[in-house]
Amino acid sequence: MRLNALIDVVGIDDRGRSFSMKEGVSLPVGKVQRVVVPLRELVPADGGAPLDPQELVLLQLVDRTGIRTSGDNQFWLDDLILR
Repeated sequence: MRLNALIDVVGIDDRGRSFSMKEGVSLPVGKVQRVVVPLRELVPADGGAPLDPQELVLLQLVDRTGIRTSGDNQFWLDDLILR
């Protein structure tokens, strides 16, 4: 069985706070899709102020698909731009 991938983008700031997307992004199986995630749209779980990109120290692409028992996934990144 093949499922669409579900990814999240997580940012950690210089104070160790974690920020993520309000909702993950679903990516179709076997298709290329452009994903744009403005860093200022990453928010903490407590609903506080969004991430200040100037304070970003770590950025993670998190595969949430495994939560749905999908098996192994492969992702290709091309033309990654951080702003």
